[in-house]
Amino acid sequence: MIQDILRPGEEVLYLTTGMHEDESDRKVIMVTDQRVVIYSKTDGGTHQEFPYDKIASVQHKAGISLGEITISAGPATRRLINIPKAEVLEVVKLIKERLPIGAGSV
Repeated sequence: MIQDILRPGEEVLYLTTGMHEDESDRKVIMVTDQRVVIYSKTDGGTHQEFPYDKIASVQHKAGISLGEITISAGPATRRLINIPKAEVLEVVKLIKERLPIGAGSV
């Protein structure tokens, strides 16, 4: 459950869903005040986290109605697709506002 992933005092800023590029199940993309978490209920509640100080880049593409986000942090890169366009733009904005100076998008 998503509440179990949160740290004490951590605040959820935005939630949306998308799909990992080579999987068929929906993922929850959670932007908090401390990190980005990608949660998969169908994989037994597994999650991958990206603390802001570890994120090297955030890239996005937006089509007419859907878009994608790619987050890179060291050796880990996640590309999430089929996210509503307006939500792509909001998620990327929130992430970029929290990145350390010098990190960002390509």
